[in-house]
Amino acid sequence: MKNLKKLLCCAAAVITTSAVAGEPEIQEVKYQKLILQNEFLTVELLPESMGRIDQITLKKNNYNILYPRHSLCTNYGTLLKNVKGNAFGSADTFLQRDLRSMDQKMNVEQIDDNTVVFSVKNYGGMPITMTRTITLAPNSTLVKTESQFQWHGKGGSEITPRWDFFLNGGDPLPKRSNLFIPLVRLQSLDSKYDKLYRWKQRTVVPSDNFMAVIIPPQDLTFALIVDPDSLQQGSKFYTLSGGYNKKWYWWMAFMLAPQKMDPESVRKYSFAAAVYPGLKNLHEICGDIGMYAYVTKRSQPWRLGLVMMAATPTEQCTIQLRMTSKDGKSFEKNFDLPQLSPGKMHNVTWTLSGFPAGKYHISGSIPGKGDFTLPEPVIDIK
Repeated sequence: MKNLKKLLCCAAAVITTSAVAGEPEIQEVKYQKLILQNEFLTVELLPESMGRIDQITLKKNNYNILYPRHSLCTNYGTLLKNVKGNAFGSADTFLQRDLRSMDQKMNVEQIDDNTVVFSVKNYGGMPITMTRTITLAPNSTLVKTESQFQWHGKGGSEITPRWDFFLNGGDPLPKRSNLFIPLVRLQSLDSKYDKLYRWKQRTVVPSDNFMAVIIPPQDLTFALIVDPDSLQQGSKFYTLSGGYNKKWYWWMAFMLAPQKMDPESVRKYSFAAAVYPGLKNLHEICGDIGMYAYVTKRSQPWRLGLVMMAATPTEQCTIQLRMTSKDGKSFEKNFDLPQLSPGKMHNVTWTLSGFPAGKYHISGSIPGKGDFTLPEPVIDIK
């Protein structure tokens, strides 16, 4: 059996509230799980629960990144049942109607070694036909999700899609501040360059298309990378920590801009959940390449280092780095970049000699991935 076609049934114990006849019986819901996996990750999907991502596991240390979904079914008799979930794991929802605690069976239209396609009419009880494609390619640490919904309701209805991820914080609650480092990139008010903001537990308007969380004890960085074409003015990222059952979680989410829908109109959006095992810092994501920079000042001349890790394999290429000062001075240098592989870091160094005094920012371009500008570090040459 191909390892990406495994269908597992997660058994659960029955919890009875009372032995007295007539009392409602509470059972943990048994979800069928559809498994996608490759050399790096195992991804568990829930076809019977709106096609959600239930878990992403890093194979090298068997670490479960997400706080798993848990639902209870209260049976009041042969005809009346009520299912309520804890809303965890990972799932989409809409501002107009919160779907996080709901369950709904999806049609599995296609399964191959890498991809599963879910679809259903009246998604979440709304006049929407939803189609969702989830892909985990071989030799990749990128879980890609593409969603398309067709609106069948009244014209002019405003729809605001959102997707939530609940990261597993573990025990105990009081030590959560030492475990996760959330990073959100925002535009600086006093500079043309952006900045990275840490510990801003609030709604933020993204100036770039990613939000990341560094998990030092697990030696990894987890990021949500939203397709820039899906982000419009009014889109937002969210970040917040919380507790549940004496354990804690880290909530990260993005909400797209509201859009008015005409009957039978279609809206699409896509994003990826990226895992960077071994990457303990992050300043920028270019395409799916996570990176950070540092400056070695212990000896003269200083050296600039750029550390990169790809979530999907890259081809050998030549990249360009650029040092730009606030007064417009710019210096460029090309570097040969070998093939990058997921889970492996590559370091590029640039000797900083002959630069005029000033404060410099780092930018550059990677063929096939795009341009990048690092908010940090700002190099002050005196």
